[in-house]
Amino acid sequence: MVCMLENAGHTAIHAPDGVVAWEMLNANLIAFDVLVTDHQMPGFTGLELVQRLREKVFHGRIYVYSAAIKPAEEQAYRRQRVDGIFSKSVGIAEFLRAVEMAPASVS
Repeated sequence: MVCMLENAGHTAIHAPDGVVAWEMLNANLIAFDVLVTDHQMPGFTGLELVQRLREKVFHGRIYVYSAAIKPAEEQAYRRQRVDGIFSKSVGIAEFLRAVEMAPASVS
């Protein structure tokens, strides 16, 4: 994922687990335009990370990129207003189009 984003001209930072991702994001919420998270991670799940970010009013876009998400989990992500949910089988071009789209206005 990091290589794919960097090869497309983006700066990408990898966190080894949900707790480290939370610590990095929480330290400077405005430093990140986009979060790409897996659902199943050590520490926090992607859903727990998204919930914490929504409580802190993270204004960046959030994408879930996971091998398998159950319907109830997908609904929970949608309630948290994620910008997209992608299966790891999605094509690189489709995923990059979503990440590179103009950010939605924040109300």
